[in-house]
Amino acid sequence: LEELDIRWLLNPRNNEALLQAAASHIEMDLAMNHAIPFFRQLRNVSVDDVATYTLRDIDGQNLLSSYRTPTGMSALIPASGIESYQEIRSAIAEIHR
Repeated sequence: LEELDIRWLLNPRNNEALLQAAASHIEMDLAMNHAIPFFRQLRNVSVDDVATYTLRDIDGQNLLSSYRTPTGMSALIPASGIESYQEIRSAIAEIHR
């Protein structure tokens, strides 16, 4: 499996199909007049300066659990249960300290 380069991902010429596939599943509360300057600033961020976290391993703790919906779809839910986001919120707050 190859790594996905953030610079490639943020270049719309390279990722139109990816963005189209994801567009119906992503919601962003950033207004377009703020989004463009934000993404321009991201171009100047070094990949070495980006920290990566996963909810599957924050300090050795898995905050997600696999779940199958009644219609058979797979999903990830908080390990503490559906609609129980406190552990995830606390972990994110700790990262931002």
